[in-house]
Amino acid sequence: MRLSRHIQNITKNSALIIILIVVLGLFLRLYNIGYQSVWFDEVISMQASIHSFYNVITFNDPTPPFYNVLLWFWIKIFGISAIGVRLLGVAISTASIYVIYLLGNKFNKNAGVYAALILAVSPIHIWYAQEARAYILLFMMSLLSSYFYVSILQKFDKHNNKNVKDIRKYVSGKELFNKDVILYVICSALMIYTHLFGFLILLAHSIHYIIRKFSFKNFDYKKIANWIMIQAAILILYIPWIIMLPKILFTHNVSFSHIARPTIYSLVNFISEASFGKIFPIFWIILLAIYAYLIFKYIISRKDNLDSKFLIIWCLTPIIVTYIFSIIFTSIYMTRYIIMSFLPLIIIYGISLSKSKKVSRNILLALIVLVSISCIYIQQNTVTKDPWSDVNKYIAAYEVNNHRMQIGVMINYDAFSLAYYHNMQCLIDSSESDNMMYDCLRSKNVIAVKNINDIGYLNDSEIIIIISRSESINDLSNIMSSINSKYYVVDEKTFYAYDTKVWPELNIINSKNSFNKIRVMYMKRR
Repeated sequence: MRLSRHIQNITKNSALIIILIVVLGLFLRLYNIGYQSVWFDEVISMQASIHSFYNVITFNDPTPPFYNVLLWFWIKIFGISAIGVRLLGVAISTASIYVIYLLGNKFNKNAGVYAALILAVSPIHIWYAQEARAYILLFMMSLLSSYFYVSILQKFDKHNNKNVKDIRKYVSGKELFNKDVILYVICSALMIYTHLFGFLILLAHSIHYIIRKFSFKNFDYKKIANWIMIQAAILILYIPWIIMLPKILFTHNVSFSHIARPTIYSLVNFISEASFGKIFPIFWIILLAIYAYLIFKYIISRKDNLDSKFLIIWCLTPIIVTYIFSIIFTSIYMTRYIIMSFLPLIIIYGISLSKSKKVSRNILLALIVLVSISCIYIQQNTVTKDPWSDVNKYIAAYEVNNHRMQIGVMINYDAFSLAYYHNMQCLIDSSESDNMMYDCLRSKNVIAVKNINDIGYLNDSEIIIIISRSESINDLSNIMSSINSKYYVVDEKTFYAYDTKVWPELNIINSKNSFNKIRVMYMKRR
């Protein structure tokens, strides 16, 4: 009787702790949620999700539609304000805290609580939670897919009398239709319906599964065949998108030429973002030292209930595959594409903390929480996305009495970001293609300049020129020479993302030149 009450008390305490952690995570994800301006990718998500449901699932975007489908329902309730659309990411991100708690506990008792706390105060997780894009959903589906993958392994191990090395009874035909396998197939399919890089998580699962099989003495090819059947079921569910993808890629003429080939710094950038978020304050070294210690402790112990190799494979597969592919073929390596690899690291941290002595564990947890929250405060009060809201306010100061001035946007796709604040109706009306958006903007006196020929549309007595990412603009000098021959600058202002004037200590890893600038010029005809 006493033992039963003791167990109930532990269960209640754990429930209370995880509730408090989730509430803390929710609060941090709501903090300053509307501070950053809406940027191009978020506008694309809205463009795909504010029209008919048919438009959502057929929208010409290389990113699969699952996130946009959820956003379509979400917008019906919360609208398309910056805060409204970002609340979906907050909800998904907050739910992820509980999922990583469940997953962590499958590896080690109490590891889930520590992993949940670290994820709750993770600056990079919060940064993506406040962005209306599919990445935060990819994090969530990666956790769910991996949770059911581990559940499958645990159930099979239990079926074998908890003897991991005995696989002679591993997966009979009927075992393919148990609850965990079905949920794994569904969550994995939804994961690759969220983002194409979800396939890298499935690859990590398969690599671990195969290594696990070959490490046993009594190898049975039937077990590999069963695994292939499970993966085939996932691909069958993905057939509708496989059919649509070639058309979308062809329509968009998708190119990765803008992605630079990765370097060693690319890996450093992954480590820094995974640990400290988008900002690099001086005290980040504390977190780096703690996380390095926890990883080292995990590697040298490796006595978990499940194979310790899984978390390492899950972490490294997306990074290594995209890095090597980008070096040999076309560059596809971008930190935001593979940042989900930090999730197994958080579970590793949780496992190592669960094995630490109480005093050292409490000290490490306190430091992680305090330093992470400090990073979050700086990150959430620093301009990390192009400040189009401020640009629009500058333009509005010259557009008096409802007079819409001619505006030339030198990076044509940045006209979408400006449109969210300056020409919302074009976003609402343009559902079928980017060209519809460009045509609508031109009718509203916003000229997306793709080449020097487009400046011929700028013929008003007063104009505004917007230059962002000047290094990416082809023939910028000739374009500006042509404009300057007809107009002179009356006033100009430069807006910065990563405002080094406010936070000079941020300039540790990034050079000042890497901070994006948006130069806005009010000009009159000569």
